Amino acid sequence: MKRLSLGCALVSCVILWTGALNAFAQGVNQWLAQQAHVQDTAEATAAKKKPTQSQSISIDHGSTTFVDQSSAADLVGTALNLVPLGGSQDGSGTMTASLYSLYALGKQQDPLKPSIYNAHSGMRKLFFTLGREEQNSDSQDATTRGTVYGVRWLPVNRRDASSIAADKDAMKQIQDIATIVAGAAAAVTSRLQTLLYERFGAGRSISAFLTSLTTADSVQALVDQLTPAERAQVDDIVKAYRDRMGVANSQLKKLVETLSRRWQFALDFQTTQRPKAAPDDYRVQIILDRAFTNRLFFAFNGSYEYSNSQKIGGDTRSGRGAVELRYNMTEVGGWTLRTPVQLALSGEGLRKQDQWQYRAQVQVSIPISTGINLPLSFGYGNRPELLRQQEKDVYGKFGLTFDFGKIVDALRSNL
Repeated sequence: MKRLSLGCALVSCVILWTGALNAFAQGVNQWLAQQAHVQDTAEATAAKKKPTQSQSISIDHGSTTFVDQSSAADLVGTALNLVPLGGSQDGSGTMTASLYSLYALGKQQDPLKPSIYNAHSGMRKLFFTLGREEQNSDSQDATTRGTVYGVRWLPVNRRDASSIAADKDAMKQIQDIATIVAGAAAAVTSRLQTLLYERFGAGRSISAFLTSLTTADSVQALVDQLTPAERAQVDDIVKAYRDRMGVANSQLKKLVETLSRRWQFALDFQTTQRPKAAPDDYRVQIILDRAFTNRLFFAFNGSYEYSNSQKIGGDTRSGRGAVELRYNMTEVGGWTLRTPVQLALSGEGLRKQDQWQYRAQVQVSIPISTGINLPLSFGYGNRPELLRQQEKDVYGKFGLTFDFGKIVDALRSNL
């Protein structure tokens, strides 16, 4: 009977100790979260670094690109297409906003806060575009400028962490990262528990002492009472935690780079609405893009084109295909959101009224600062459609693009 009572007492002590340790660990984890927002920040920053379209959508004839990518800026992006080199066209411009940006605005939340950003990845799959098209003074409707509209939906986003559950290699990497994170947190809990109990636990059992430290504030209140030498020990504990988390973040970055090479699929609708008797243009297309390496990207557009004219027999229908290879000529280190210098080669073929029209283009995109780029394009095309002439022969274009999410992030980091 005594052995049974002793055994029950021992089990009770173990349960009490386990509960106290878990409660303390919860408080320490909250406290660590206040010391370094490493994981949330890393995940959000990695997501913001994914390739996106910053230039005007392709239905805008003044755009510096004619190949669309599957996703756009997370918040709001603006593209200004300036007067073409040696041309007679006016400039144009578009603004693109994600559903997520509109949601954050309505909720009056900080859209760049990592916890909020990571929780609404699904809203960053729908994008809306509004703008004014360029005007070609050689066309029959030289005085008429249209309004550009666009809607893009990204139903297949295999670059998002939520899509990797079926990938054994990716899951193995995640498990390794989780092991490092759990080990780092456990080491902090053990060392901090010993330090605080030796300093403040006199007269109390360790389970009773740990039970009183279940929140970040309660842990911080004792840390504030430590001597300078003891505070230095706490700093060493936090530094060791950050170092181990740095290893986890490095592995997370490699995983994100692997994910960024996966293909994506988007459905896109674009239209240019013009007043008076000028024809309205419509484009419905699919967009596929992926990366072959961390520096080489591929995009394909396949679209159906329709021009609705008020003139009898003036309607036209056509099919279009376009491809682009984009290469990062430079690398950007760390978690910076600044884009590298990029070189792109593009080609487009359009079948209209039993005739082929084509364009080929070389483009260089130069980063001016974080979130601001200068695209320069130089190309050649045979004579386009008669109702609305675009480029012919050799042409050159340049513009400016602004990704306001990256710009705000950069300004905050400098404060």
